[in-house]
Amino acid sequence: MNKRIFSILLAPLILTLGTARADASEPIQVLLIEGQNNHRNWPETSQFMKSFLEKTGKFEVTLTRTPPSDGRKQNYGASHPEVPEMAAALQAQWDQWRPDFGSYDLVLSNYNGVLWPEEVQLDFMEYLQNGGGFVVVHAANNAFSQWEEYQRMIGVGGWYGRTTERHGPKILWENDSLVLDHSSGKCGAHGKRQPAVVDIRNSDHPITKGFPNSWLHPTDEVYFNMCGPAEGITVLASAYSDPDTGGSGNHHPIVLTTDYEKGRVFHIMLGHSNEAFSGAGFQNLLIRGSEWAATGTVTFPVPDAADFSSEIIVTRAP
Repeated sequence: MNKRIFSILLAPLILTLGTARADASEPIQVLLIEGQNNHRNWPETSQFMKSFLEKTGKFEVTLTRTPPSDGRKQNYGASHPEVPEMAAALQAQWDQWRPDFGSYDLVLSNYNGVLWPEEVQLDFMEYLQNGGGFVVVHAANNAFSQWEEYQRMIGVGGWYGRTTERHGPKILWENDSLVLDHSSGKCGAHGKRQPAVVDIRNSDHPITKGFPNSWLHPTDEVYFNMCGPAEGITVLASAYSDPDTGGSGNHHPIVLTTDYEKGRVFHIMLGHSNEAFSGAGFQNLLIRGSEWAATGTVTFPVPDAADFSSEIIVTRAP
């Protein structure tokens, strides 16, 4: 990327991310799951998402924090720890964590850590199978490599022992289409963090309708070599992984949807740093993707052209 990168902070009134429901009906009820993540800024990014979702007047966000892990060091080559492996005191805490998924229109995951107890897994599977909505943000797609149904929900994931042999093909974007790469190897990688150009690949989908063809996004990670069942995927956007900074030299899907039974899943791989959450385009995507996952439709107006630029990075305070 040879262009000089600038960043501007837009006042809240300049950006039009959405308005409250015209029929004044109840807001979309969102359960945001947090508590563990290999990204230490998860308490801040959870609050960012709660803030800009609720500012629209369309969402009411409840945070649920899982019990902690047992403090063991992250092992990206193996699946996450499980509750039965933990000390009795921690197991007792996990026994008390039972989210009532059915009370919410949408579950938003900012979580990457200990595998949920089996009862919680089954409750969540039932919630999605019956038509619930799910939003997966960045490292939440690293979670639960040993939970087969979670791989089906999110389509693809990375790290924590994932391989194409065990989990399914890697995904690429080539010649204007999704390509499945069945070559053997580990899954999950990214180059150095840098500003990224986001390219819309499906301008007809309700989430991305009215978006420009491409725009600059703040410094972030562009995931590649993400693998999984890759079933029911609709690619909404991709980004180029720059080989000069440790990337693959290819375009990779970074925003997608999946179908899981009757459920709707919106999966956005951007969102590593606090800076990434300030991107106006990112916020538009997450808000519209959340409404779509919860309801199957998007009622927000077409995004304001001022929210995007291929010359400067447009930001707003989360």
